[in-house]
Amino acid sequence: GLPALSFSISSLTLIGMLAVITYTAYGMSVMPLNLIKGTRSVAYERLENTEDIDEVEHQIENLKSKCKDGRPLSSKDRRNLQELEGKLQVLRRRGRHLDIAERNCCSKVGIALRPVKDLRIPLGCTKSTANLSQILLLFGPHSQ
Repeated sequence: GLPALSFSISSLTLIGMLAVITYTAYGMSVMPLNLIKGTRSVAYERLENTEDIDEVEHQIENLKSKCKDGRPLSSKDRRNLQELEGKLQVLRRRGRHLDIAERNCCSKVGIALRPVKDLRIPLGCTKSTANLSQILLLFGPHSQ
């Protein structure tokens, strides 16, 4: 009874600890790369999304202008129109997601930490160097 329960709890604890160590190690090793690579700002993505919406709406208007004189659209144009309308829906949904991301508290904290963003490349290089030196110290040749 009690030894089996103790063994099962210890086994689950060991599995959980190995999972935490694995995911933490991966995150700490990828962090310098993400610091160096950087991220795109929400404002830039929003501008790009708005341009894409304008372009798709213009293409839809061009297709719809073909049938203003009463002629029906060809099957190819109808298929293109459906694809463009689907793409427009996706772009509008992406715009709503960008609105939510812009109002998110993390983005407000990011605005406060903007001066630190200028240091992301030196911090990433420093962290990469520290990781490399740790690996060399752990697995490198040891003097006896």
